[in-house]
Amino acid sequence: MSGTPLPLGPGGATPQEWDALSLNGVPVPGWVVIEGLDRELKKDEKGSKGKSGAEVKYTGSKPASLTIRIRYLTQEQHDAIGANILPLVEPNADDKAKPQALTIQHPATSFRKISAVIVEGVSGPTKGGDGFWELTLKCTESRKIKEATGLIGGGNLKGAKCAQLDALLRDIVKAHAQTIVEISQITQQINSNIAPGFTSTTDLPGQHQIANLEAKRADKQGQLRYLQEQMAQIREQQKAQGCDGTKPSSDPAASQPE
Repeated sequence: MSGTPLPLGPGGATPQEWDALSLNGVPVPGWVVIEGLDRELKKDEKGSKGKSGAEVKYTGSKPASLTIRIRYLTQEQHDAIGANILPLVEPNADDKAKPQALTIQHPATSFRKISAVIVEGVSGPTKGGDGFWELTLKCTESRKIKEATGLIGGGNLKGAKCAQLDALLRDIVKAHAQTIVEISQITQQINSNIAPGFTSTTDLPGQHQIANLEAKRADKQGQLRYLQEQMAQIREQQKAQGCDGTKPSSDPAASQPE
């Protein structure tokens, strides 16, 4: 069968786009998995007394339900979620307050034409067996949303969003710099374990330890690439919103350490 395979999901999304999510225009740190996206017809069944069967009348569709799993690894991602995402999604203890709909941007929700959600429950963070921390959001589609709740319209809202983007970018820049340091430290550990006269890590004393270090370095290099992608995405959003100073002075070089 010929054709172009979907990378990781529908809508022509690239793998990086499939991992990324924005709520109210704020990029969510880490890797995102969306589950569910269940939408059903509304129906009204009316039966006659003493007779079998029923007349089914369909009255539109119910709002879609979905689960958002936010998975992350670093302290900086944890802090950014606490500072920029939890205030948006944490259920309000005031029983008189109405839940606010949030705009949502993700290839899966765009494919299903879901532009806004209400977060009805938050679970976590919990640490899984694979080492990732995870925050789970239980959501329902919102079909009515006012511009002020999710779209940028006006100087104050725009300024607030630009400040959020800048703060998030600085957190990721900090994580990027720290990851470079960690990769360099692991490389030094690998080199210090290579005995004199050996030019590779094959068949030498401490081979198992070196293999573990190399696996750890490869993992850190993967994190580094992901952080670079996150920085690029945030700069694009800053540019689209007309934010000033789209490149912090602490922005690291794009080169990746060996």
